[in-house]
Amino acid sequence: MDFGNMITNIANGIHQKYDIFFSSYDLTYSQYRVLMWMFEQPEDSNINQQTLADAMGVKASSISSLVRTLERKGYLTASRNQSDQRNKCLLLTSKAEELRAALITATKNGEKQLTLGLTENQIEALKSGLSQIYQNIEESK
Repeated sequence: MDFGNMITNIANGIHQKYDIFFSSYDLTYSQYRVLMWMFEQPEDSNINQQTLADAMGVKASSISSLVRTLERKGYLTASRNQSDQRNKCLLLTSKAEELRAALITATKNGEKQLTLGLTENQIEALKSGLSQIYQNIEESK
């Protein structure tokens, strides 16, 4: 199997597995990814839907429904930017913050399951190789 198909199959498998895994938190894998990325941003970050779309590697139109769903579930607030009314500023809520530690623990447990049977050296080599592949893709855009 070529790299592209292998990586696609792995990504699809992770997506399916994590959709099930995070359903206990009433989150899909995509919603989880948004929250985890936002947790990593400095508190004074000015996050809007375009920034989020770029970080998730999707089109801005794809982020809209994710944001609406997370807002409806009480994990995000979206308010109009004072200087640009078309632009929404996204902020995590206290409900999301209460979930932070549980999601970080769940992430660690999920990664342990994914790398079961691999040595630390193999895990580091895998991370390095995947990082290079990602960098190659980003540079070719």
